[in-house]
Amino acid sequence: ANVKDSLHASQVGYRSGSVRFRLSDTNHLVIKLEEEVQALQDVVIKTINPLDLIRKAITRIPDNYPAKPFHVNAFYRLTGRKEKRVVDLSEAVLDIYNENYTNKNKQFKVVKARLDKDLTAFGGMDGIEFGAKPEDMMEADVVSNAGKSGLLSEDGLRDHTFAYDGKVDYNGREAYVISYDQKDGIKKSLDKGVLYIDTKNLAFLRVNVWKSPKGIQYWDFGFKQRILLKLVSLRARLLQDSGYITYEQYGDKYYVSHVFGMARWYIAGGRNQFELNPLHLKLNYIITGIDTGNVAAFKKEQVQHNSRMVETQAPDTNTDSTDAFWGSYNLLQADFNVDSAAKIIRANNETL
Repeated sequence: ANVKDSLHASQVGYRSGSVRFRLSDTNHLVIKLEEEVQALQDVVIKTINPLDLIRKAITRIPDNYPAKPFHVNAFYRLTGRKEKRVVDLSEAVLDIYNENYTNKNKQFKVVKARLDKDLTAFGGMDGIEFGAKPEDMMEADVVSNAGKSGLLSEDGLRDHTFAYDGKVDYNGREAYVISYDQKDGIKKSLDKGVLYIDTKNLAFLRVNVWKSPKGIQYWDFGFKQRILLKLVSLRARLLQDSGYITYEQYGDKYYVSHVFGMARWYIAGGRNQFELNPLHLKLNYIITGIDTGNVAAFKKEQVQHNSRMVETQAPDTNTDSTDAFWGSYNLLQADFNVDSAAKIIRANNETL
């Protein structure tokens, strides 16, 4: 009973203490611990500056995107709808020569194209043209234009605000998310949207874009287009314009994968005073093949002029909507029956 023992006590923030006692003691034991102040290691919280991150990603473009010549095959489709009715439809298969990731010496060759337009929806007018030019598709590629024009140019970085929105899983890759919008007070029609940048190599993976509500009222046609509209007594106004561009890795480099655009237009006037309010246009341009072997530029006579619509290569009349050629090339599923829509358009045009 007279055997002594020890009781040890410890607590975070205090010095440990102990007291000896006999097993025969029945009194209360009090153990007083002295407070111990410990200096914790400094914790540094770094905020990510989205503009700095974008500039770093721009400097990485020559490493992440191809520096050698390559060919791509692409499938192109443009559709126009008046409510649920398809009134404009064009498709094309393209071969594209690229000297490198930039737009320098880029060449577009139209392998085959077809076009159907329902003239009854346009008051019988055959001069209203919708389509995309090679320069339009090149302009959509923000990576190829980095440093020269568009969002990733010095003007683009200056005229937009950028916000870091965290990280997400983008198709199995961790990506930074940066939203952007045109700055207040700029009297130009600029963009807003979202950038996705790979956290490991800073490659641009996707760019979402639409016309910013802050500036869409300043959007306008060029001088030549305004004159042409006046000559044919047409009124046209852009109501909405949005889309995205994605990049996919092939080998150790990234290439354009898919360009998508969607716009709403108000178009009215003409000799028969028609009105489309609105006309819905949807564009898809998807890469179906990449060749990085011993590629060469096209012959001059094969190249589509950058300012001419792809649709100009379609024959004047399309009579075979069941051409097997399109079935083998069309890797982009439409949300309607393309052949049926083409037949309806041709039947309507016969009534004129």
